Amino acid sequence: MLSFHGRNLFTTAAGMACIASIFMLVRTPTIAPGLEATPTAPAVAVSEPATGEVPSTVKICNAFRALYAMHPDSPSLVLTPLELLDLSVSDPRLRHAGRADSALAGSSANHLVQQTALEAGERVRKRMLARTQSGDPAALRAMRATYVVGDMLLDDAARISFLNNLQPALGENGAVPLAKRLQAVETFCRRAWQIRGWKSARF
Repeated sequence: MLSFHGRNLFTTAAGMACIASIFMLVRTPTIAPGLEATPTAPAVAVSEPATGEVPSTVKICNAFRALYAMHPDSPSLVLTPLELLDLSVSDPRLRHAGRADSALAGSSANHLVQQTALEAGERVRKRMLARTQSGDPAALRAMRATYVVGDMLLDDAARISFLNNLQPALGENGAVPLAKRLQAVETFCRRAWQIRGWKSARF
């Protein structure tokens, strides 16, 4: 088990972000001073000068790329971020996860959503531990996806944007047809993927 100064990296937000960066080699976005979340407004991610990208959008689209990589030839098997971690928008613990007050450091809403995301990721990884230790490529891709998705949900700006702007178009339990779900993701992530030379998440 990975640890740092005696703390389990799998069960801390900082540890999750660290591990996700190792798996992805993804840049860590920043929030400009003065743009932190308030009770009426979520944290606002700063656009990157070189590309005009919004870091929260990049995290969301990186999460979907990792999810698509689990089933590159079978789009119908691709899970949503919440499905991967066995979570649902109807989960009482996520009731306020898309609201601005869930981004307030130290608030009960922020603590609950952070704890929920961390615990969900750890549960899923425990189930696939034997397969990853044996070097199963599919399990390793799934393990990687849990970290990338977890990192997205732990990022306040990314989580709020995802839950409000994309999750409603994805639905749950097959309520939205596959073609519409794929198109929603393609539309949301088109710029992020084009900048990186990705034609789409399906590669």
